[in-house]
Amino acid sequence: MKKILCAFFVSLLGFSSSLVADVKVQFEEGISVLALNGKEVTHESIFSGTDSVKLNDGLNQLLVQYTAELKKSADDFELENTGSFVLLFDAKNTALILKAPLIRNEDDVDAFNRSGDWRLLNASGVAQAIKISPLKKDGFQLSRDYERELKDFNLTDAVAALPYERVVGLADASPLPAAKSQSGNKDKANSSELNMPEKMLRYWYNQADSETRKRFKKWISQ
Repeated sequence: MKKILCAFFVSLLGFSSSLVADVKVQFEEGISVLALNGKEVTHESIFSGTDSVKLNDGLNQLLVQYTAELKKSADDFELENTGSFVLLFDAKNTALILKAPLIRNEDDVDAFNRSGDWRLLNASGVAQAIKISPLKKDGFQLSRDYERELKDFNLTDAVAALPYERVVGLADASPLPAAKSQSGNKDKANSSELNMPEKMLRYWYNQADSETRKRFKKWISQ
């Protein structure tokens, strides 16, 4: 009887672990996650130094960007952001790491923006299947609405676009729009004003060198 109960609990534990199985993605230094499955990542990931995320098993979409430290002279470095890229991959119950190639100069940045040479590896260093598409926006890019851009992107035939059924699922999961009122436009304007300082902080943080970032994080934590 004890053996039967023991076997039952072992199988129950195995079943429970399968329910909570997930995918952990770790990011190399310099990689910024801009959105997860169509939802823009908040400022918390920038200031807290988050270098990994946990995702549900199955198909996932990331929007990422790489910040490279380019050597301008013997003791002068400048930070340069690559273009933003949409990554689509299917994984289950595993740990992965996202890498970018070594970028040392402007030519490397240009080559990377053309190739989108992102690498998604498992714990054994084996490359995983991944679909990659650039998310381009013309003109000055101080402020970008990544959720809106991804919504439009996922309606295209780009290789990294989410399948139609996933796009519909994301739309169904969104909160219902609030009832219209005369103050609706004012509330929307206030929301934009609140978001602008955060977007400006994100921009200047990404432009800063590593020492300035450290001082900024120290100041934020006070």
